[in-house]
Amino acid sequence: MIGIPPQHHVLLKQFRSWRRDQAGHIIKKDDHFPDALIAGMQKVKQMGVGLGTRKARIVEGARRLFGLPG
Repeated sequence: MIGIPPQHHVLLKQFRSWRRDQAGHIIKKDDHFPDALIAGMQKVKQMGVGLGTRKARIVEGARRLFGLPG
């Protein structure tokens, strides 16, 4: 679970507006920030961060999040 500070109101609004269609698929409308956040978190998970074993460490740049070998 991650926390999203209240000042990120656009991201929170987009998450709250997520809806699914009859087949269970997320309706693609005004969801750019949630898509980016989920893609980033999937990359962190693939690197093994947060699974109890740190295979990689996270380095933040001005605009990017990098994973470096542990």
